[in-house]
Amino acid sequence: MGAVRASPGWTLLWAMAISTRTTDLSGPRYRELDDGDAGPRRRSGATAATAVAAHDPASAAVAEDQRLVTALAPLVTRSTLVRLAYLPIGFSAIGALTLAYIEVLPLPLGARYILLPAVVAGIVLGVTNREWGWRALIGFTAGVVATAVDDVVRLSLGEMGLWEDPIPGIGDLLLADLGVDLRLGYTWRLFGNGAGMGVAFAMLPWRGTWAGLIYGTAIATGLVVVLAVFPVAQTHFFPLLPSVVAGAMLIHWVYGGVLGWMVGRRIPGGTVRAPGRRRG
Repeated sequence: MGAVRASPGWTLLWAMAISTRTTDLSGPRYRELDDGDAGPRRRSGATAATAVAAHDPASAAVAEDQRLVTALAPLVTRSTLVRLAYLPIGFSAIGALTLAYIEVLPLPLGARYILLPAVVAGIVLGVTNREWGWRALIGFTAGVVATAVDDVVRLSLGEMGLWEDPIPGIGDLLLADLGVDLRLGYTWRLFGNGAGMGVAFAMLPWRGTWAGLIYGTAIATGLVVVLAVFPVAQTHFFPLLPSVVAGAMLIHWVYGGVLGWMVGRRIPGGTVRAPGRRRG
């Protein structure tokens, strides 16, 4: 007998049957082609949970927190904390005086509850952290000298009629008594305001005359802002006039320049140089 030849039609039907039996219609590809209601219910619970975890905003936020903590860990040291603690300590005297000028807190209370605890904290920090206590002492000494130098300029401007001397008024505020010996006001200014801000400057990583000038500019700007926002402070200090603002900026430049130069001489490194000036 001759060979039986299969017609093309039968061959096509046989191939389709074999394909139907060997294809897994329960696979992911065919589940997604199912009707809209039954399809999601048939999906694997594990696959859905994995997708949610991959796009969970809370998990992403936790991962970002961990990266931030890892980056900041080298900065959070004992020395950094001591340095940061000395900054508010340094501004405690001028802070208490500012609150008195704007008539928020009388100066006797500011001295008792702000300045005195700050002084004690500064001494304790200096004794327990000798390297930072030495640095604070440099800033303290430089601040006193810088204040004395800027007082020469300030009193000279007063002799020219630019302003009256407001420093004796600090003693009046401190003892709530007019006509107090002016030496009390100058003691607060030299060993409180000037020395304290010198301590704060010594904690910064920048030194030198230019760094001091920037520091003095920031202090003078803060003074002008206080007088502008709280006009009552002008009755205790000086009126906010253009000539007075210029004079205040000048004496704080003197203070900052001397302070930055002295601190830079005693603490090496971190010197801020004039723009365009290269190291010789």
